[in-house]
Amino acid sequence: IIHAGLQAEFQSKDVLRISFLLSILCLGLPIISFYLNQGVIGFIFTYGLAYIAAALTGFHRYNKTTDSFVSSSQEITAWFQYGFPLSIWLTFQASIPFLERLFIQNLLGPQQVGQYTALTELITRAFSLIIFPLTLSIQPVMMKYWNQNKKDLVIQIWKKCILLLSVSMLVFLCIYLSAYNMIINLINAMLNTTFHQPIILVGLMALSGFLWQANLILHKPLELSKETGKMVITILIALAVMSLAYVITVPIYGLVAAAGAACLGAMTYGLITYLYGNIIFRKSHTLIQ
Repeated sequence: IIHAGLQAEFQSKDVLRISFLLSILCLGLPIISFYLNQGVIGFIFTYGLAYIAAALTGFHRYNKTTDSFVSSSQEITAWFQYGFPLSIWLTFQASIPFLERLFIQNLLGPQQVGQYTALTELITRAFSLIIFPLTLSIQPVMMKYWNQNKKDLVIQIWKKCILLLSVSMLVFLCIYLSAYNMIINLINAMLNTTFHQPIILVGLMALSGFLWQANLILHKPLELSKETGKMVITILIALAVMSLAYVITVPIYGLVAAAGAACLGAMTYGLITYLYGNIIFRKSHTLIQ
């Protein structure tokens, strides 16, 4: 809610700072807790502390930058038509880890669920630290220029963000291939467990986490054109593809297949939204080359 308020006031720097702070705390505090108190309570406490600190910081910044306003019923209706499908989309996105754990528990057993969840959480937090601040801070900038009818500028920003994400993915791939032994040993030490085919498993999980973060940029044209309902349809398609891949492959190939199914779902959503985003921009009388 605080993020949304700051985005509405075009406070992209504050959004970036709060997101970066939250990512650092969510990654750093559990690591500190691991060395001080290797228990579940310590992890839960540190996550709660991270969100409280970020929320208080955001609330402080929001009070400094906003004024009260009165909205007409027409504006409220327009916000509802835009925001309600978006809230459904957020619900479906948040359900992805639950679906993964449900499939793994039913297909592989509860022990595998714990290992997969711990590894996914660690990798997701690492990528959130790097990418999520960009995806959140760019939203108010693109929305501002779009509403000012500077659509050519919005398209340029979108294309540059995609290029930046593509280059970042190549950099991460090079780092992983050159230091995968050290990375996997560190993960095994932190989680106190070992995994079958860890190089492939960690690589696919990292790719899945990266793609879902990148999708927040790829679907920006749908957000800008207020076609949030189509975002809901697209994520339902992605979830269906992911679920089908789970049922077919996980009983045979185990956790590696689970990570691959998650990647397939992320790729499906990203590809559809990217292609449709180009159509939206072309309809705005601007050609994306």
